[in-house]
Amino acid sequence: MKHAKIFVSVSFLIFLLFTTVLPVIAAPVPEDEIKTINIFTEGGKSGKSIDSCSFEDPVWEFPSVYQGAMVYGIESLGPNQTTAEVIIPDGVEYLDESFSGFSALEKAVLPSTLTRIYDYSFYECGALSEISLPEGLLSIGDRAFCKCTSLRSMNIPDSVMEIGNNAFSGCSSLEEVEIGSGIKTIGLYTFRDCVNLESVILSDGLETIGDEAFFNTSIRTLTLPGSIKRLGARAFNFEKLEKIIYEGTKAEFEAIVNYAFESAYKAKITVECTDGALIYNDSPGKDTTETTVASSDPGSNTAPETTGKDTTEATVASSDPGSNTAPETTGKTESPAEESSSPDSASGIAIAGVAACVVICGGVTVFLLVRRRKK
Repeated sequence: MKHAKIFVSVSFLIFLLFTTVLPVIAAPVPEDEIKTINIFTEGGKSGKSIDSCSFEDPVWEFPSVYQGAMVYGIESLGPNQTTAEVIIPDGVEYLDESFSGFSALEKAVLPSTLTRIYDYSFYECGALSEISLPEGLLSIGDRAFCKCTSLRSMNIPDSVMEIGNNAFSGCSSLEEVEIGSGIKTIGLYTFRDCVNLESVILSDGLETIGDEAFFNTSIRTLTLPGSIKRLGARAFNFEKLEKIIYEGTKAEFEAIVNYAFESAYKAKITVECTDGALIYNDSPGKDTTETTVASSDPGSNTAPETTGKDTTEATVASSDPGSNTAPETTGKTESPAEESSSPDSASGIAIAGVAACVVICGGVTVFLLVRRRKK
């Protein structure tokens, strides 16, 4: 009897241990918790798109077939403060504001059939930390992942052809991004305010980086492919940037730079090109005693930088005979007070001496007159 009790107790403990380590198995969302609309896909196929879900479980596994029709899309279902995971089945081709405002969403499983993530699909999913974009995805819309503050990394596959404006802006935990070869243009503000972003891999074929695309990030070194044709205004206007490795010539870089370094915080940004280096210093008005050295590149038309400092130091002009670089002008007027002796100071001393003599002579005269009257 005693052995039987021990056996039952041990069996019960093993059962409890086994059940605690088992993963939670998601139950498919029941059809009566879903509302759909009829749609036609880009390929002309007819089917369903889910546009409402009232399921209360923390894990949502959507059906691939609803009432006998294929599910091809998911519309806006938010906001939502309880759902922690969504599982989207194969067959779904697009998401359209689907999970915008799902503040508790931590994980999203995307199907291999997904081709479009439209605007705001995961907007303000602050807890989202686990998601993988499938090969075959073609586009990411405006603000699709904006303010997903728990995302740490993002790999954008080669199949993606478009990234919308602000697509990842405000992803404050994002540390590394790899952008595939299908992207020709990175839109406006795409990674703006990703304050912890340190590593970005850009593929050859990229042609345009939009205005403030990497504004306010933590990138120190960035490699730009030679295929780049335009850098937008303040594209790299962030405090920690130190070096750009550009896979093209200095002349090519100067042709594409536009206003990328406007109001840069760093005193110096080095751009290493295939034929040498360029130094950018865009801190106007900074109090510095450094001498500005003009470019020694033959044929360079680059004017030396002006710092705006009130200084008497000479500017060193280019040693290249054919250079068109003009020396820096400071606009300062030399102060005559700095000379060892000046006419103004000498005349001042003479006037003071005459005044002293007048005072002394006057005093002596008055003294003699007073003394004579007493006698």
